[in-house]
Amino acid sequence: MSVANSQTLKASQNAPQNIPKHRLGDEWLVGLASGTLSEGEAMFARTCLSFVPEAANDLALAQTLGGAALERAPQAALKADARASLLAALDGAEMEPATSSPAPSPAPRKERQQGGVMPAVLQDYAGGDVDRMKWSYLGPGMKKVRLWQNDKGQTLWMLRAQPGVKIPEHTHEGTELTLVLKGSFHDAFGHYGPGDVEETDNSHTHDLVIDEGGECICLALTDRPLKFKGWIARAMQPFIGL
Repeated sequence: MSVANSQTLKASQNAPQNIPKHRLGDEWLVGLASGTLSEGEAMFARTCLSFVPEAANDLALAQTLGGAALERAPQAALKADARASLLAALDGAEMEPATSSPAPSPAPRKERQQGGVMPAVLQDYAGGDVDRMKWSYLGPGMKKVRLWQNDKGQTLWMLRAQPGVKIPEHTHEGTELTLVLKGSFHDAFGHYGPGDVEETDNSHTHDLVIDEGGECICLALTDRPLKFKGWIARAMQPFIGL
């Protein structure tokens, strides 16, 4: 799945200028609507979409259209062109979308922290805001917490890093998606602030630098372990679990 820069999601075309610059591609919307995402992917996508409130209408509409498509189309055809069919339906739809999208039914959780760093959907999933998380050491000036992992190695986790911290140079065996919740960072591929998503894979080698001015908190989704370049980082990797 991919990240798009500015033309993602029909209903957000007239959104305010402070919307994220680097956003999830349309296939994530389709995946949410069709229920084909893993638990970690779905939570990552919902958290990303919470930074673009107008996207809720598109998601609700996609879910409605997706249900109708499932009733009418053969399974093989859906697998072949579900994305194209749903996006075409979204582009031509005249129906009034719902005002909100269904959310997963959360288990009993601690009360949400109003004005917290984590969006409400992520607080409900994780059991509170960042100060209620059980952070563990990741490296100098860095902490992490794992939220979910499946038997295929896909992991949803959070990073908390202090200003000026440089995350060691690394690449990836698979894909890494990083959503900024607070603060900002930069690398050779761009600058990322709240709501922005960076996608990297085994064709990218980068070292992230946390911008000055405040800590940076991110939500990350990886489907394979990171591959650090330096021997110290590689030696520590079994202990940090990423």
